[in-house]
Amino acid sequence: MELRRAAKEELGALKGPIDEIAVDKAEAYARDRMRILARSSFKKSPDAPLGEVLVRKQQRREKGATGRKLR
Repeated sequence: MELRRAAKEELGALKGPIDEIAVDKAEAYARDRMRILARSSFKKSPDAPLGEVLVRKQQRREKGATGRKLR
């Protein structure tokens, strides 16, 4: 959603009679901004060891947590 908003802000700022150079500049700036936002929006995190995950899940089950809510 943030990517679409970034593009809309840049291209929506152009109003009235505009020349082709201004359109190209705005489009290039919007494309660059979207690329930067896309790169910064996803961050990889290392996987947890399987043993730790299983212990954590077992503890949650013992507490009675249901996880996802049923509709």
